[in-house]
Amino acid sequence: PIVYGQTYLSNWVSVHNNSEIAVTIGGIYNFQFSAQLTSGNSSPKQVYVWLKRNNIDIGYSTHQYTISGSNVHQEVNWNFNIDLQAGNFLELEWASNDINVTFETTVATSPHPGIPSVVMAVNYVSPLPETLPTPP
Repeated sequence: PIVYGQTYLSNWVSVHNNSEIAVTIGGIYNFQFSAQLTSGNSSPKQVYVWLKRNNIDIGYSTHQYTISGSNVHQEVNWNFNIDLQAGNFLELEWASNDINVTFETTVATSPHPGIPSVVMAVNYVSPLPETLPTPP
């Protein structure tokens, strides 16, 4: 799973076990994911990121990214809505076809502050519908 090191401005949303984003209030939530991929060598690499709700993969939720070049940095973004009942949690999983790719954190150096490897913003959008959608 993708892991998070700290929480900022948490309101009814919390991180458990460094990767599980749990909600206290059921509803439709908007997730805004951003990460910095780093390639360790010049070969092209495929990176896959997908959703898992309560330890179950959500069908057709995978996004595929390609990165190549030695010491290349690439930002990946994903913005999605998902229904979560109170007590549910969401995880982002990732895999690659090459071990020479990572989500990289960069420490602060002049002239910029540090760069996080991963950022996830979570916003409550609306209450749950009477009939929950069935994932593919």
